[in-house]
Amino acid sequence: AAAAAAAAAAGAAGAAGAAGTEASGVATPVAPPAWATALLLVLLSLTGDRGFCEAASRTKLADGGRVLGQTRLLRDVAASSVLVAVLLRLAHWNFATCRSAFFNRAIAGILANLAAHG
Repeated sequence: AAAAAAAAAAGAAGAAGAAGTEASGVATPVAPPAWATALLLVLLSLTGDRGFCEAASRTKLADGGRVLGQTRLLRDVAASSVLVAVLLRLAHWNFATCRSAFFNRAIAGILANLAAHG
């Protein structure tokens, strides 16, 4: 229970400190939240499997707009296409807030796996 409370506090502190500033008012890079890094590593591992990537390419979402936050209806969108869009948004977020080179490499690895297998 204490470990869970410490992890929750660390996650909240990481989310609150995502837009850290120095005394001069310039944004300082901060580490991405641990949960985001863990999810990224899981995706990197999954996309290393050819079967996962092929299944993601074959699987269609009835309304991809709900996942992407679009107001218009996006019918029959491949799950792999939605994954690419989400990864590009994640990369944009990283460039704007964290500027983590490891995070960028992990995103690039996932995209490379999708390109090779999907």
